[in-house]
Amino acid sequence: MKLMNGWNTELVNQEVAHKMVTRRTNKKSKFAKIRTEWVWRNQLREFSSNAKLVGMYLLTAPSFNMIGLFAAPISTICIDTGLNQSAVLEAIEELTVSGFIKYNKEREEVWVLHMAGTQTGVGKLSANQEKGVINELIRLCESKFSFVDDFREAYQDVYKFLPETLDELEYDM
Repeated sequence: MKLMNGWNTELVNQEVAHKMVTRRTNKKSKFAKIRTEWVWRNQLREFSSNAKLVGMYLLTAPSFNMIGLFAAPISTICIDTGLNQSAVLEAIEELTVSGFIKYNKEREEVWVLHMAGTQTGVGKLSANQEKGVINELIRLCESKFSFVDDFREAYQDVYKFLPETLDELEYDM
């Protein structure tokens, strides 16, 4: 148990996480798959409380998408998690060093590295999932989003439908 100004941070973080989930369920439905063995046994188990909270937030953030590349402004993470800017930056650094995410501080963009595998599955995707991945990559390319080419390179062998270069991407309706 960590006490900060007399507060049990574990309990506070649980309450903040509950508020995040409650607030999300009141909006348009959007679901995230979180494999418990992946998160707790392999990835987030050894992290600090704040890194666990920010990691779970990034897995379920209102702006997330199925491939794990999305805008994640520090100010938004602070508001949604109840953490101060310093705590969020430390958590992001911890998550980055561990290989859980890549974060572009200047553009405030994140890539949750293994999110595509948990959201769409690994291996053969349905035609609609393939279209969704391609269309999301095109949208991100058009906005010059960080990490798009890194994503393509990382998933090239897993998702055979990805083109050799980003220039070959075409919308699939």
